[in-house]
Amino acid sequence: MKKISTTVFTMFLFASTIFGQMGIGTNNPKPSAMLDITSTNKGLLIPRMTTAQRKAIPSPATGLIVFDSDKNTIYMFDAVNWKPFAYEQNETNLPGRLVRKISDIDGEDEFGFSAAISGNHAMVGAPKWDPVAGATGSENYGRVQIFDKKDGYWSTNSELAALNISGISLGAQFGYSISMDGNFAVIGAPYADVNTSNNEGKAFVFKRNTTTNKWVLFQELTGSNASADDNFGISVSISGNTIVVGAPNDDIVISGSTHTNQGSVYVFTFNGAIWSQKAKVYDDDGLAGDFFGTSVDIDTEGNVDYLIAGAPGVNVGANADEGVAYCYLSLDSEIWFLMAGGKLTLNVGGAGDKFGSKVAVKNEVFMVGAPFHDWDSGPTTYSNVGAAALFKWDGNAVTQFDAYYGLTDIDGNIGKSFCLTADMVCYGLHNFETNGLENSGYVTIKKISTLSTLPSHYRNVKDPEAYANQNFGSVVALSGYELLLISGQGAYFINIE
Repeated sequence: MKKISTTVFTMFLFASTIFGQMGIGTNNPKPSAMLDITSTNKGLLIPRMTTAQRKAIPSPATGLIVFDSDKNTIYMFDAVNWKPFAYEQNETNLPGRLVRKISDIDGEDEFGFSAAISGNHAMVGAPKWDPVAGATGSENYGRVQIFDKKDGYWSTNSELAALNISGISLGAQFGYSISMDGNFAVIGAPYADVNTSNNEGKAFVFKRNTTTNKWVLFQELTGSNASADDNFGISVSISGNTIVVGAPNDDIVISGSTHTNQGSVYVFTFNGAIWSQKAKVYDDDGLAGDFFGTSVDIDTEGNVDYLIAGAPGVNVGANADEGVAYCYLSLDSEIWFLMAGGKLTLNVGGAGDKFGSKVAVKNEVFMVGAPFHDWDSGPTTYSNVGAAALFKWDGNAVTQFDAYYGLTDIDGNIGKSFCLTADMVCYGLHNFETNGLENSGYVTIKKISTLSTLPSHYRNVKDPEAYANQNFGSVVALSGYELLLISGQGAYFINIE
């Protein structure tokens, strides 16, 4: 068959040389076309390659066209640069590759409530997934979907497409929180029962077998003195050999007084064989209802661990629930020091902001969200438009150096969805109104070149087929140049290089 196809193609080339034109599927090629392909049920496939392969083409001819599988669009070389055929004809608004909702997951499962990505591997949580859809006594066990990138494409992991825990308690919400680093992943189930202790919460550590590509349950984590309704696992983070787990409803006893729901963060370290609890961190001056540990993030740099914990229920002066985020460092993961200036508040914070609802740390940069911050423009106050602030550690103190505020009622809840890498910050503006489409959303990415300059705009990511209440970017995760984002349709993957 290959020989026949080659012969036919050679004949076409010979015919085109003699007659000047060639038609496939037609005996009457258009006068202006050297090649006219006509079909009602088939298309044309041009060469497909990754971004790196495209850029490595030696001396590309002007007009050369290829399909970039990383960018999910066609590129043409214009004699100087590669230009994408991508909606706005530039690289600031590239389409994502949509991996739609899995067939046995429905809207009530909350697929995309959480997400994480590390290299060529990603996980998306569906914490309200039921093993038997609609069956009484089967609600909200939770599940995590696995995705892999292979040959330039993201798809569900064929070896083990989803993780769930057999025997976990009803309503555990496995997959409520997820964090990945290398071949380890930690997944929170904050409503899991521990023996007879209801809603105490658990976290599960999985390790990827690099030979089989399967993620296998490695260890189950619980807090050493956690108790009922602590919700251990409502937030999780892993970096290197350190895992932190938030328990925002933990009751803390200070000087004989019990502070209900003050909250805490548990720290675990890996010795090469097992994960062991090393510390429990909380605010010595905290109060009831602070909800310390609602959000957590950890970053390990050399021998130093940087920890940030959000406490959105903290009252700041007379401002109820303004919220605070706490920055710590440790040299041994056991003794944690509150950094100078490490009790963070928003420069223009106010009551009900819930600053600390979302946090991140990377390379001595800390990021904190206040999704319910109000913007007062003078004549009008816009409620719950949100804010997200960046802070830096200069070796002496932590100070705010940038902030992103929602300015009108069309871009609410900024600060609920974001992520931070070594040189980029990504904001999910999932409630943004685009072209009159309420809550359609988009994602914007900024570059952090140095801590002495403000982040500069790098990319926007939009859905060219946006619709109202899509919430594009409701969750975002970034690893290198691989962006994972969630919308009402499912999970999108896009290479933003």
